[in-house]
Amino acid sequence: MNSLTILILNWNRADTTLTCLARLTRWQQLQPQIWLVDNASHDDSVNHITTQFPQVQLLASDQNLGFAGGNNLALRQLIPTEAEASQHDYILLLNNDAEISEMAVSHLSQLLDDDPTIGVVGPVFKDGDRITSAGGGDVSRQINTHLKMKTLPTKPYSVGYVSGTAALFRSSLLQEVGLFDEAYFFSGEMADWCERVKQKGYQTIISPLVEAFHDTDQAGEARQTLYAYYIIRNRFLFIRKFRAKQKYRLYSFWLAYGLALALKSMLRGRWPTSRAVLLALIDALTGRFGGQNQRVMPKT
Repeated sequence: MNSLTILILNWNRADTTLTCLARLTRWQQLQPQIWLVDNASHDDSVNHITTQFPQVQLLASDQNLGFAGGNNLALRQLIPTEAEASQHDYILLLNNDAEISEMAVSHLSQLLDDDPTIGVVGPVFKDGDRITSAGGGDVSRQINTHLKMKTLPTKPYSVGYVSGTAALFRSSLLQEVGLFDEAYFFSGEMADWCERVKQKGYQTIISPLVEAFHDTDQAGEARQTLYAYYIIRNRFLFIRKFRAKQKYRLYSFWLAYGLALALKSMLRGRWPTSRAVLLALIDALTGRFGGQNQRVMPKT
């Protein structure tokens, strides 16, 4: 059986992460090696995690590197060399607020075993019987890129990208595709990486037979404001890299959408969000990328 490494990020959500680790350490068959990157939390996360789960490989960053940089911190150590057999055959990216069963991961792993053309595979996210995300669409054209389907296909199907909330891939893919683009910081880096995976000739797949749950209700107002900034800004980066021929048309669309969103947020009294969206548009058009938490939320 191929070895499995699960990679988790934590940023000031110790309780959520500890709950996630408790679930994973109860697995019986796969027995994954768990790596956890702490993105400079200030809630004593590192102490709680090392005390309660000493078996977890913990990397504590002294600064918040975002989703891309945080994952890269661990992935750099998980890239297999050509001269050695990979100690980390399969890697599962998993959000600390996501739930996926051992059986579900086994099924995803089997898909990779059976088809070498599959680069990245993920589950369908459900809340009860309701499908919350059936894969990722085109971030350059779609406002809501989380695909919603009333009826799922009966077989695995291709998507624009597999969400980093729960994504399984071979560690050898890192040699071919490289790491995440840290210019995104947060949001869009999986769409970017999956685009590069497809350029190498691999498929990005969702299995309708595998279900997972993602608790999206935990994010506070500050986090939602940061999301608004990065989700808007990073679409421009994706377009610049992969949709150059449609750049001006797509830029015009997202500029109009962003201005409308900023106005809507302002009218609803959500001043931090309105400011964040306007700042996202300015930064996108002037080429200012990477982590901007302190500028978006000065007190963060």
